Amino acid sequence: MLHIEMGKFASVARYCRICKLCSLTQIKSEYHFFMMSYVSLLKDKIFGNIHWPSLQKIVIIMSCKFKSHMFKLSMFIRDALHIA
Repeated sequence: MLHIEMGKFASVARYCRICKLCSLTQIKSEYHFFMMSYVSLLKDKIFGNIHWPSLQKIVIIMSCKFKSHMFKLSMFIRDALHIA
């Protein structure tokens, strides 16, 4: 689970829910999770070598109704959580 969600249940202030896997001192949100370099190889492996410039592209993928895209997204989240 991401720190942004875990902190909610543990009453941790939002600004304290920092990613411990990088040195950017950013909140570990869904956007941060998708954009971090430690999952970039996994993103390329599952989604192909596409550019991830914005939250909008992530929202499009997460709201897609095609089974093949949902399957890829599920694989990415499963595998990325093992890294994170």
